Parts: sequence; C-alpha cells; structure tokens
Amino acid sequence: MGSLVGLMLHPNFPHSFTMWWTQNIRVLTLKWAGQVNLFFGGELYPPEFKTMLFSTTALSLTFFLCSLATLLVLRPRSTGTVYLFLAMLAFGVLTMLSKRFIEYAAPLVVAYAAFLTRDLLSDEDLGRWFRTRPLACQLVAWVVVGVQTGLLVHSYLDIRRDLVAEAPPNMKEAALWLKQHSKPGQIVFTADWDDFPELFYYNDQNRYLICLDPAFFYEYDPVQWKLWYNVANVYCQDIFNPIKLQFKAHWLLCTNDFSRLVKKASADPRFAKVFDRNGVSIYQLEDDLDFLTDWSVTGPYTGSLNWDSKVLAAVEARSAATGGVRSFVRWPREALGSFVDLERLMVGAEDASAYAACLLDSPVDQDGELLMGYDDAMVVWLNGRSMYYDPGPTEVVVDARHVPLRLKAGTNSLVLRCSNIKQNWGFCARLSGFKQRVTGRRLIQ
Repeated sequence: MGSLVGLMLHPNFPHSFTMWWTQNIRVLTLKWAGQVNLFFGGELYPPEFKTMLFSTTALSLTFFLCSLATLLVLRPRSTGTVYLFLAMLAFGVLTMLSKRFIEYAAPLVVAYAAFLTRDLLSDEDLGRWFRTRPLACQLVAWVVVGVQTGLLVHSYLDIRRDLVAEAPPNMKEAALWLKQHSKPGQIVFTADWDDFPELFYYNDQNRYLICLDPAFFYEYDPVQWKLWYNVANVYCQDIFNPIKLQFKAHWLLCTNDFSRLVKKASADPRFAKVFDRNGVSIYQLEDDLDFLTDWSVTGPYTGSLNWDSKVLAAVEARSAATGGVRSFVRWPREALGSFVDLERLMVGAEDASAYAACLLDSPVDQDGELLMGYDDAMVVWLNGRSMYYDPGPTEVVVDARHVPLRLKAGTNSLVLRCSNIKQNWGFCARLSGFKQRVTGRRLIQ
C-alpha cells in the first residue's frame, strides 16, 4: 500500500503506470502478436536450442529431470511443491516465447528442485546412506561438483568471448562533435533506437527522436513511428521533408548499417555531411538552397486524352492575371516544401499524370538551370515552350537532371508534367546558376 501511495504522489504520476504497462505488457503483446516489427531487443525472441543445450545446460537438465521425476514418481507432494511446479512450467513456457523470462524461470527451477527433493526423500534415512555406502555417496558428490565446475567454467568462457567480441563504443566521438557544433535543444534524427544510450551519455544537450525502446514511440504515435521507420529504411521517396518539417530535426545521424540512408543523404545536396568517422555519419540539414517550394497542382489525369494544351493555356491565363478565366482545368491543390509528394496528393493514383505550375519572377533576362529529381517521367515547359522530356521510368535522385532555362525579365511560367507508372510518385526542383535572384510563387488565384 505504501508503494502504491508513493507512486501516486510521485511527480511522474500517472506516467509511471503508463511506463510500467508499456514496458511489461504492451512490449510482449506487440512482439508475440507479430503485427508490427519494432526491431525489439534480442531478449524478447525465443532462445535457440543450441543456447539452451550448451549455455544453460545445468538449468535445462534440472528442469528436464524434475519434470521427469514429477511424472514417474508417484508420491505425495506438499502444497508449496505443487505451486512451484505450476509456476516453473508457466515461466518455462514464457521463456520459450521470450528468453528474458529465464531470469524468473531459473530461481523457480532451483526452488522446485529443492522442494521436490525434500518431498521424495522425506521418508529416507540419509545418514544410513552415507554410513552404508560411503564411496558411492562420495563419488556422486564429486561427480556433481565436477559437472557444476565444468559448467561454470564453460559459462565464464562463453561470457568472456561475447564481451571480447562486443564492438567498442563508436558514438563517443560523434556525440562530442555534436555537443560542440550544435545548439542546445536541437533535434537529432537517429535511425536506430539503440544509438541513444551512448549519444545521451556523452551529449545530453541535444534531443533525440527515439530512445530505448521503440515500443514507447509506437504507443505514443503509431503514425509518426511509421514515418520514422520509412525514413530510416528509405521506404519513402523523399527523406528531407519528413526529417526537417515533420520531425523538426536539424541533424541526421546514422551508422553504416543503414547503407541506403547514407547513400540517399550523401546524394542529396540538402544534406551536408559534416562528420564521417568510426562508421558514423552526421549530416546538417541545409536551409538556403533555392528549391522551388510553392506550386499549384492539378490532377490526376488518366487515359489517352492529352491535357497539355489545356493546362498550358490555363497557366498562361493565370500568369497574366486576366481575371475571370474560364477553363476545364482547376488547381485545387497547393504543394509546399522542397519535395512535392504527388503520391500523397493524388491518393496513390497509378498510370496517371499530374501538372505542377509556378511563376518565376526575374529582375533581368538571364540564363541558368533547373535541377530536378523525379519519379517516374517528366515534361517541362517554360512560358509555354517545351524544354525537356523524359519518358522514364526513373526514381527520385535530387539534382540528377539539368535543364537549361532562359528567363525573361518579369514573370515567367514554369509547368511540369510528372507522370506515374506505379507506386512512388513525386519530384523536387530548384534553380541554379542565375546571377540575380529569381523568386517562385503559385499561380494567381
């Protein structure tokens, strides 16, 4: 009762109960249900047969012999022995599901073995045994001591081998670098939940997205957890906008175990690699690149009907701000950010096209380039003139395609037709090489 009152008076109430429930109940039910892969720690997985046979030989043998004796020797059992037998069986089954329960199964097996031995030998005169069979009793004792000593040495060597094989801490240098170069409170996007302990130990001034263990993240917000999972494993087209906008992170930290994420970030100019040592990479998220982030979007369009001329006419009319424009083309969607996720905007339409348009204001006539990455196919028009065509398919690689542009002084219209064949669909585009600043904006509404 005192413990319960203390928990209720604690400043963390009722979160302490939520933590207990998540850690002890939800973690197990999520693992055993198998509905979502949270990459749990190894202690939640079933033990291997080889491990039970060679690493916990004494415990497994005691469990087996006790169970066999219980079934074969029909003698009265005390109430305590019966309860211990049921508890031993229950935690034995739980250990087969998740090896973390061996911490509870082990003392129960030993306790049951002691109670069972007491019950079986309650009518025996042990003193007479030692007097009449001294050599046999000594031999049994020495065998037991020898076997136990051998098992202890084997366990010691196993543990020592595992500790020697454990890689040394590789986050110390990265954590200290972040502590020196980042501002207190800035968020660091990490791809692996078990990076946190070392990072936090050496650098507690930053905030980290996910800590031990991932079940807390999932329980707090399954949608955000799924987004984090997709970004960390590069199951989404664009990783910059989710990290920057959804998670509000200033830094990306990942190990070489996440090779796809390292490759994706290294090829994206929005990520500046500032640290690369001991298999750990740190990227700073750039803010000053001239990505076009303000688009008017229409679609999806399917079938063989060609909408190019209608869309271009509608864009020219809106860019001229003539007012009262009547057109079959509507621009119901707006896209903000450096990546335009058409798969989300068009609710996963396949074998379809979408048009994105914006106005470019240039102070003078000047030449430059449009740098693009897209999935799957792309057509580009500038002021109604076709500038680029790629039938695809391709995947989004930032700045992979370069399109020369000549802007006139004043307002220019830029129209992109991005087509999707299947699944991923979207694009990112930015201006480069213009001597004077060019600003982009949506169509005049």
